[in-house]
Amino acid sequence: MTNTTPRLLKQTEIWIDAPVKQTATQQTIQVATSLPHTLIEDPIGNQILHLAIPVLPPNSSKILTVTADLRLSDHPNPAFQTPVERFTAPEPGIESNHPLIQTRAQTLQGPDPLTTSRRIYQWVADNMEYIGYVQEQRGALHALQHRKGDCTEYADLFTALARANGIPARTLSGCVYEENAVLKVRDYHNWAKFYHEGQWYVADPQKRTFMSNPSAYLALRISTTGNPEPWGNAHQFAYVTRGIRVKMH
Repeated sequence: MTNTTPRLLKQTEIWIDAPVKQTATQQTIQVATSLPHTLIEDPIGNQILHLAIPVLPPNSSKILTVTADLRLSDHPNPAFQTPVERFTAPEPGIESNHPLIQTRAQTLQGPDPLTTSRRIYQWVADNMEYIGYVQEQRGALHALQHRKGDCTEYADLFTALARANGIPARTLSGCVYEENAVLKVRDYHNWAKFYHEGQWYVADPQKRTFMSNPSAYLALRISTTGNPEPWGNAHQFAYVTRGIRVKMH
């Protein structure tokens, strides 16, 4: 975090994604930072680090290190339950009630929810073109109409098509990695999960992963509307102080 101005900045605030507290395959044991922080949790398990820097001198920087201790498993914990009703309705970027999405969803219906989920995953994987990182979050309808985007569009389109078929689904943000790792910005990724017989399963059409390798997915955010301001729908971090620059490595 850098103060790019020639003046002293007071009470510089920043909000940073921390790993989701718990999912069926992930449990966050501890989050530590190199600077004092407050840990905020929302009703669905998202965790946000809030830091307030009392004084940031002119043209100076502060370096923040975040360390997390997690347990990840390839086998969903059957004891972990989460309400799914909120993940069946349309919301901004997940336009599951739009006629175009509903029409496409009908063509992918199978004899049972699992077959339908697999058909949706395969259709998105086969019909979307990956164009690399896109800063703007365009949503499922845009993805369906243009058939291209980054991992966010892939995930949002799967989520919308699943919900249009009555299958609970959600988009998650985080990282895909192997074993112990220092996470880099380039590792940031979006994928979907769908609910089947009491458990959430990975559906990642951009990386062509379906119902496998869940322990490689570290969730930093379960996407949803209604996040408190100033966080909103920002990814990775957010700040409101003018004159600062924040960079993640």
